[in-house]
Amino acid sequence: MIQLFSSNKRRRRTSTGNYAFRSKKPVRTEIHRLDMNPETVATRRATLRKHAGAGARWAFGLLSAIVFLALMKVVVMEAFVKNRDFHIQKIDVVTKGPLSRSEIITASGLKDGDNLLMVSLRAVHDRLDVLPEVRTVTVTRQFPGTILIDVQQRTPVAWLECPDKAIAAKVPGYGCLLDDQGVVLPNTSRQAADQKLPVISVEKLPRIVPGKQVESPAALAALMLLQLYEQSPLHEQHRLTKVDATRVHALVARFDSGLSATFPANGDPVAELNRLQRTLEAASQRNWRVATVNLLVERNVPVTLQGSTATLSAPSTRRTLTASR
Repeated sequence: MIQLFSSNKRRRRTSTGNYAFRSKKPVRTEIHRLDMNPETVATRRATLRKHAGAGARWAFGLLSAIVFLALMKVVVMEAFVKNRDFHIQKIDVVTKGPLSRSEIITASGLKDGDNLLMVSLRAVHDRLDVLPEVRTVTVTRQFPGTILIDVQQRTPVAWLECPDKAIAAKVPGYGCLLDDQGVVLPNTSRQAADQKLPVISVEKLPRIVPGKQVESPAALAALMLLQLYEQSPLHEQHRLTKVDATRVHALVARFDSGLSATFPANGDPVAELNRLQRTLEAASQRNWRVATVNLLVERNVPVTLQGSTATLSAPSTRRTLTASR
């Protein structure tokens, strides 16, 4: 019994010892790396030669670029900047209107001798386009040495008169003109034809800006009546000299023959001009010298003769006026 117990005890120690061996901590191993390319005198020389070659290439490239730019500058100066074919030698202006050729050239800012390639056509266009008298403008280059300016000017068709703004008509160097679109033009021209233009008189104006459309419905209505009358057959018999738009409900047209016709402010100007034409034809058949015609009345047409008053019925035969706005 004693021997058997002793043998079992030894086995138990052996198993315990195996367990103790397996439970020990792992041993840390250190790794040493060996540098296979150590820096030597030869490697330092090779690195220096490599860097020196790259610097030489950069220096050569920079020097080549400087030489190329210098040559290009010389070529550009000789071929374009100093070449007489690329200098402004002539400024052609195609225009018709109150602005003269010299005034347009001065406003454009162009000068003889300027380089054509350096001139900004957009800047020249903008400087001319702000002028009130200019409707459209085109600026082009033409070689050798020519700038072409084509200006379409606004043509004045009537004077603007407003006592409230102290604006008088037909005063030399003073006053305002209107074109066919109602754009305000300053009276800078001294043409004799402007003195013969008709006058549009209004009572009040909110503001007047040269180059902008007049802000007056009464003035625009009078301008439309004036344009339609200028296109009618009546224009050959009676010249319209003034349209009084000071009244709210009526437009009074005055003619060089002494005739005065009152039109409704909100009526159809073509239809009213037809009525005026028929009325004058009927008066001519009776050898009447008409002083005033009142077209505000829808039925019949009251007229005033020299020294008397009469009322004419509308003739049965109607004639129409064709007019384009």
